[in-house]
Amino acid sequence: MDSPWRQLLRNARRSLLQQRLRSALSTLGVVFGIVSIVTMVSLGEGAKQKAIAQIEQLGVQNIIVRSARLTEEQTIAVGRTSTGLSAGDVGALQAAVPRCDRIVAVREVESAVSLGKDLHPDVLATTADYAAVNGLVTESGRFLCDLDDASRAPVCVIGRAVAEHLGGQGGVGRSLKIGNAMFTIVGILRAPAAAGDGETSVTLRDLGSVVVIPLSTLGALTNLQLGRLTEIIVRAKEMPSVEAAAEAVTAILSRRHRGVADYQVVVPIELIAKEEQARGNLNMLLVSIAMVSLLVGGIGIMNVMLASVSERTHEIGVRRAIGANRRDIALQFLAESSLISLVGGLVGLAAGLLLVVVLSMFGGWAPVVEIWSIALALVVAVVVGGLAGLYPALRASRMDPLEALRHT
Repeated sequence: MDSPWRQLLRNARRSLLQQRLRSALSTLGVVFGIVSIVTMVSLGEGAKQKAIAQIEQLGVQNIIVRSARLTEEQTIAVGRTSTGLSAGDVGALQAAVPRCDRIVAVREVESAVSLGKDLHPDVLATTADYAAVNGLVTESGRFLCDLDDASRAPVCVIGRAVAEHLGGQGGVGRSLKIGNAMFTIVGILRAPAAAGDGETSVTLRDLGSVVVIPLSTLGALTNLQLGRLTEIIVRAKEMPSVEAAAEAVTAILSRRHRGVADYQVVVPIELIAKEEQARGNLNMLLVSIAMVSLLVGGIGIMNVMLASVSERTHEIGVRRAIGANRRDIALQFLAESSLISLVGGLVGLAAGLLLVVVLSMFGGWAPVVEIWSIALALVVAVVVGGLAGLYPALRASRMDPLEALRHT
């Protein structure tokens, strides 16, 4: 037969194991809540930075006017009152938009260049200022200049993907057939790095597979004339004047087009604000879900601490008898509950970071782990533990020492 001491030791071990198991289970809510916070912040910040980088490719000081795609019936109706974006609109904007730095006209030419099944580059007819307003840089050669447009020079600038597809024929000084005319390559664009790839969800244009020609050379391409423009880019001189310039652009075009909505005005700086607002709303929803998990975890920790107070009533009486005051007892249980929650927070933090890494490797996400999000997760875990242990701590501190000593 086991001695009473062995039986007592076995019961103590069993009680300790049960207590640890309850503590571990009680932290599951905290673990899931912290995982939600870390994953949400990391993925949200990564998505935010990517979206902002894409929007900034348009130029935060730019106002972009795009020709709207209309149905055949709308085109017939619109043709009676509006001719679409035109050179006249450019002249009117140059004369009337306040604090305007540059105005660039753009015309897309369809099916002008075919380099096989794999690549069909967009041909953009524009002016020399197109590179400045879009932040384009050539990795070799040069961009278009004002003299090219004035002299109707048959020159072009190609994207990196076009140059790679052409191979040895894609270098500066080589010729490229566009439509029925031959153009000399004078520059190769550097691949854009702001958004991490050539194509963005904002511009819907792969800058690596474009061919840029002077606007005045349109007549050399199957007798095309300037006609309706695809895009007009207005750049304000400074950030504070973007809003006023956008209002002026909208008012001028509305008057010239007689209220016909055959164009769309895009203000990148406003897109950034809308992106941040939408991201904030989504974050609030995810935070609410995380808070529910933390609330469940906090309730679990409180139940464990209440059970611990009941099981350690005699211990509380002994501590009070040897000089511990109510504050000491309360701090002891608060520290224990905070420590339990902190352990759950550390586990949740590790699991959250691991989940972020897995998503970035297999899910195509681009997360950004912020130091403040890690600190926030740990602080939240400690606070949840402190709040969950507050009632059990107060209950333990208010026990009568004599009654606690009599408890067995």
